[in-house]
Amino acid sequence: MRFNSGEGVDDYTLRLQNIVAALETVGETIPPRRVVEKLLRTVPKSLRQVAVAIQVSANLATLTLEDATGRLRAAEEAEAEDDVAPPPGADGKLLLTMEQWERARGGDGRKKKGGRSGGCDDSSDDDDGSSSTSSGRGRSRYRGKCFDCGVRGHKARDCPKKKERAMLADVEEEAALL
Repeated sequence: MRFNSGEGVDDYTLRLQNIVAALETVGETIPPRRVVEKLLRTVPKSLRQVAVAIQVSANLATLTLEDATGRLRAAEEAEAEDDVAPPPGADGKLLLTMEQWERARGGDGRKKKGGRSGGCDDSSDDDDGSSSTSSGRGRSRYRGKCFDCGVRGHKARDCPKKKERAMLADVEEEAALL
């Protein structure tokens, strides 16, 4: 006896109980433990892992057929929920709110200023009120202030004054070494 294709846990358990009842009418008694073991041994592949968990965690001597059926039914329903189609308009995409997106990217949903966030100030207006959005090469230009020199238009890592200081430091170190 096996699960038929498309047959649910409840239907199979009912068939199993009918066979046990028919055998009892002809004088053969089957212990409840054997019936539960038969149920757990013949589950479909999708419920096999749950059946093994039931065998390991529950005492089969005291486990009733109704309890085993209830546990398998819960797993079957959970599996059916996973197979439900996504809501219309989702097109199989994961939809997140802006807060969830920021949290997933490692932020806490707020804009970062200072610290180790790239060495830049995120304010976007220039001293004269206009915003510089593009350079002559078609690339967008940085609109915040540099933390090193305070000039708008470049980040601290690209600061020309920082490069000049680094070059001066190299020259001074060479002279000190000689």
